[in-house]
This record gives sequence, structure tokens and C-alpha cells, in this order.
Amino acid sequence: SYPNNGDMVLDTDNLQSFRNSNNNYRRFRNVVAHEAGHGLGLDHVCPDVNTKLMEPALNTNFDGPQEDDIRALAFLYGDVYESNNTLFTAIPIGSVAFDGAEELLVADAAIERAGASDFYKFSASAGAQVTVDLFPVGTSYQQGAQPTTNNPNPGTNIVNALSIHDLRLRVLNGAGSLIDLANAAPAGGDESVTFTAPADGTYVVRVDAVTNTDAPQRYEMLVSRGATPEPEIRLTAHGATTQNIESGDTYNFGNVTTDANRHTFFSINNDGAGDLNLTGNPIVTIGGLHPQDFVVNVQPLDDAVAPGGTVSFNIGFSPSATGTRQAFVFINNDDQDESNFAFIVTGNGTTASAPSTGAAEIRVFQVTPSFVFGKVEVTDGGFSDFPETFLGEEQAIFYFIENHGDADLLLTGNPLVNVVGGASGFSLVAQPAPQPIPAGNPENFARFFRVRFDPNSTGTKTARVFIETNANNTVGAFDFTLRGVVSEQIEDCNGNGIDDADDVAVEDCNGNGIPDACDIDSDGDGVPDDCDLCDGEDDNADSDGDGVVDCLDACPVDPAKTEPGNCGCNNEETADCGIEVCPDGDDDADGVCNSDDLCPGEDDLLDFDNDGIFDCMDDDITPEENEGDPNGEADDDTGNDNDGGNDNTGGNDNTGDADNTGDNGNDNTNDDDNTGNNGNDNGNQNNEDDGNDDNDNVAADGICGTGAAPVMLMAGACMWGGSRQRRRRR
Repeated sequence: SYPNNGDMVLDTDNLQSFRNSNNNYRRFRNVVAHEAGHGLGLDHVCPDVNTKLMEPALNTNFDGPQEDDIRALAFLYGDVYESNNTLFTAIPIGSVAFDGAEELLVADAAIERAGASDFYKFSASAGAQVTVDLFPVGTSYQQGAQPTTNNPNPGTNIVNALSIHDLRLRVLNGAGSLIDLANAAPAGGDESVTFTAPADGTYVVRVDAVTNTDAPQRYEMLVSRGATPEPEIRLTAHGATTQNIESGDTYNFGNVTTDANRHTFFSINNDGAGDLNLTGNPIVTIGGLHPQDFVVNVQPLDDAVAPGGTVSFNIGFSPSATGTRQAFVFINNDDQDESNFAFIVTGNGTTASAPSTGAAEIRVFQVTPSFVFGKVEVTDGGFSDFPETFLGEEQAIFYFIENHGDADLLLTGNPLVNVVGGASGFSLVAQPAPQPIPAGNPENFARFFRVRFDPNSTGTKTARVFIETNANNTVGAFDFTLRGVVSEQIEDCNGNGIDDADDVAVEDCNGNGIPDACDIDSDGDGVPDDCDLCDGEDDNADSDGDGVVDCLDACPVDPAKTEPGNCGCNNEETADCGIEVCPDGDDDADGVCNSDDLCPGEDDLLDFDNDGIFDCMDDDITPEENEGDPNGEADDDTGNDNDGGNDNTGGNDNTGDADNTGDNGNDNTNDDDNTGNNGNDNGNQNNEDDGNDDNDNVAADGICGTGAAPVMLMAGACMWGGSRQRRRRR
């Protein structure tokens, strides 16, 4: 019923029914929820097929508000996240930073009507891969107005609540600049964006619709973080054979005389998905029993190794005494389980061999690049490693030939030094001088030659070097193997770790083969000049978050307007444009400036009973009683609600609106989408209960047309009646 004071009244004749404890007192709870729906402005909705809480008859097949009821309330009041309709009022939903949650769920959200936007913000860590999934929510159901005397057969329509709107998803940075957008699926389809957070900070998701239907679209949103990208260190020694070294392993330099040295290149590889940071200072250090015998000749050139990348270093062994010599090599890094990477280096020092009387002795040394030892000996039959070389670059190394015997050393080959490498990229730049090399290794006296490494393909390349002499410390020619590792250096003009050739595929708006981030950008907005919408201005700036960049937005700080209209920016379009901007603000948003506000925190202009006294100063806001009814109650038994104090006061129920969702009780039409507001109970308001409710066998013909089953009828008071007028200050 619809009592004079507007409160909900529970019929004591139904107490036995309300005491029914089935399904946690669902009968009672659904009755109360239904009547609360009327108090919130919802009418009865037909047909009576157990799919909507606001159907005229009670049913207990479900618990509480259903699809149509929730959509109607969303239209009238917004969803639970209101008011989040601008960038500056974005609702915080949590963190997917590496120390935060892996998933953030936004449930029970809705785009309430045409032109609405929802904003959410969350925090993420630099390098995190974040995915935002948007899922429309909805079912299909029948909907129509409740029959009245004047409209006995209003008809129904099918509402597909899943595809009311074509939703659009945008991800923005904290300043509102667009990172990515998704609008590929049609109405009812899911949208998804995956991006890598460029920095620690706040990110914003904006949800809106590209369609213009004035009805609600429910949705859910999931923000999730991919697996934390972790680095994985792997060490390789490039000695006589390639050896993978785990932390704790040993690398053996072999036998080396006390007047010589031997070196090996090592590579640090990153087999993980995140950057490997080398945190030592210096990066590679030596400790242990004999640290003086092992020297880091060349440190890694970079302290960060990208996924799949490599950096190299070189260690030399020059024993200071005979016997076993040993040390530890330390490489501190941020690998989760090998952060204190260390391995053992060992070698055996032997006594320097005395030259044979009357014979020459050849020894060859690699002298470039510049090693700590000054020069590194190359053994007969051994390897000489070049530093890692990028394709398109070249390296050159000098080799000195010394004579440590007591007879002159003659170079007898033709050519004197022969480099055999085919297409390896190794070539001899200059032959040594042909004159004999004096005995006794005179100070600073040697013949030298130079080898260039200029490869034309990636991979490990080798070549052999042959030096024929009269020395007696070799059998045949002195020979050794040149070895170099060639990598392809990516072109990465914007420093994002992606080869420009791959970057261009998605970031070349003008198709000139240059990634956008490297193209000419005179105004520095990240958009190349050839693609610039706003020459000299920031193409990404959207101060009011309305989806239109500032340079194309005639009202750049008004999210409701992109053109001034008749009333200018920041003003509602009205006939007289009579809106005063309060110099001291309007904290309760009731249209009355703070300095003139009679009721701070309340709506000064609300007059529910239309008696000319604003509610905040009115002791009695009850609407005037119906003079035609001696009991002061609305007479709904006539089949006509237009008799004062009834459900249609101030409402127009037969307007034929295209979508009267929650619209002042205007729902007795063949509407396209009369969400939660169909039927205004004409002729049925006060005949809903004959007191025989124990078994729900109350005659109910006509509540939703003929042929309705016996059911418990629900009170049909509709409080969405009076027309509210807002007065404007001048």
C-alpha cells in the first residue's frame, strides 16, 4: 500500500508468512526489497515470469534484486563507484606493483547512460606487464509495462542486457596521456589491453561507450599483473673448449710458466625475462688464496644485461710461484637465487724453461686490446680470443714475436705469417719485418704483425695462424687459433630494447621506416611532425579527461563539453544560461554558493511536498493528502492513478519515450528499454492482498495480463512521482 507518510507498511496479517525461515527468510527479504525498490523510484515490471524482483507478484525462486532491477537502480543512482566520471575523481582500486596484488577485480560496475565515463586508478611497478580485461555483463529477458485500465495490453520486448552498449577501454598514465586503447569487439564482446609499465607510478583506466543508447550497461573489469620478470645469470668460459660455469664450479687455466701468462674470455649471459643488474664495484672481483696471480684484464662494458643479452670480461693467469695457484671470482648481481655468483679459478705454475744452447725459441704474445699484464702469451696450439664484436664493426689485434733462445730466430715461411680462415672475417693487415730476431730477448725488441677481424655474419668465427721458424721449441710451424664471437647489434634509437625494425611495425605512423619515438618531433609531444594533429602543442594532453585532446577541444577543462555552446564552457546548457560560478565554492553541489547556503551538506532547493518550503527547513515534507478520499489515501481501485496522491503525481506514464529507464515513473509505453520501471500499477495498487496469504493463493488475474497464476501480490507504491525543479541563481 501507499500510506500517507510514505513509509513502508508490513501487513500484520502476513506475519506468519514472513516468519517462514526457508532460504534464510527469503519471503520476508524479497518483500522488503521489492517495497524498497518502490521507495527508490521503481514501478512494477511485467511479464510475471520470475525474472525480476519488481514483478507485481512475490516469488522466492531467486534472492534479491535481479538484472533488470540492478540496471534500473544504476540508471537512477549510478553504480557503487560513483562519482568517478573524471580523471580527477578516479576511484583507487589497489596496486599491481611487484609487492602488491596480482589481480584487482572491479565488480558490479555500470555505464549508467549515454555519454557516461568511469575512471579507475591503480599503481604498478616499472617493467611490470599489466593486462586490463573488460567484460560486459548481462542476460536476456522479457520486459514490459504492467497493464492498466487505459492500456490493458501494453506488450513486452526482449532486452539483451549484455549488448546495450559497445564498451571502449583506455589505459592512461597518471597525467591522462593515452598509453593504449581497445575497442575491437562489438557490443557484448570483451575488450583487453596489455602494456608494460614504463615507470613506477599511477595508471588510470577509462571505460566508456561508443554507442549512444540511454540505458545502463553493466560490466566487470580485471586488472592483472603478469609474472614478475626475473633475470637468470649464466656464465660461459671461452677457453680451449667452451665451458658453462655454475656458481661454485672451477675453471682451470692449466700449466703456465712463472715468466708467462694465459688469459680467457668469459661471457655473462641473461637467460631470464628481466634485466640482469651487475651490482659489484668493480663488477668482477678476485679474492681467495692467490688473488695476485689472477687479474681481471677487461671488465664488462655494461652493468645491466637485457634479457637474451651478453657482456664479456677477461681474466689472465700469471703464476707468481710454482705449484697449484687458486682464487675466487665474484660477480654480484640481482638474480633471485644466484645473487652472490662465485666460481673458482685455478692453474699450475711451472718453472720457466731454459733456452737450448745454440737454438732459437719462439714465443708469441697478444698485445691488444690493452691488458693489465701488458701482453698475454699465446701458446703453440692454443687460442687467441678477440673481444665480442658486433656485426658491422671490426677489431684489430697486434701480435709480437719474441726470441727467448740464444740463437737468432729466423722467420722462414712464405708468407712469413699465414692466416687461413676462409670467410671467417679474419685477415692479416701487415706482415712482420723479415730480418732475424736477435737472441736473448733484447728489451723492447720483437717483430710484430696485425690481424683484423671484420665478420659479415653472426656466430663464433675461427681462423688458424701459422708461423714457420728455425726455433727448436716447436714441431713444425708455430700455430694457434684465432676466435671471435659475433653478435648482431640492434638499432634501438629510442632505447626501449626493441630493434627499430620490429618497433617500426607498430610505431611508424607516417610509414617512413623510422620509429615514431626517433622521428622528427619539433614540439616534443611524442608524435612525429608528419602525424601531428596539433602543431606546436601536445597531441596527448587531455586536461578534462573527456577523450578529446586539448588542441581540438574548445572547452579543454570542461569534461562535459567540447564546444562552448550558447552558455560557454563550464556551464550547463540552459535557456537563460543563468549559472553563477560561486567564488567561494559549492561544497554540497546543490547550486547554492557556500556563503548563501542555508543547509550546508544538504540540498537547499529540494521541496519534496511542493509546499514552497525547502525540505531542510520543513518539519513536515509529507505530500498533500487526497481530498477526494476521506481516509487521506490514494484511491487506486478506480483503475486510474491520476486522482491525486497517487503513483503518477507529476509523472507522465504514457509518453511513448524510447527509453524511460527510471524516468519519473514514465513507463506505461511500448518502450525500447524500460529498465526496471515498466508499469505504474494503475488499478492494482490497493487490491494486492485479500488476507489469504498463508499458501500464496491470492487471486491475481490481470496483474500482468490474463492467465496469471495465483500468487502473493506486492504493494505497488511508486514514489518516483513529483517533478523536482532546480532554481538557478543569477
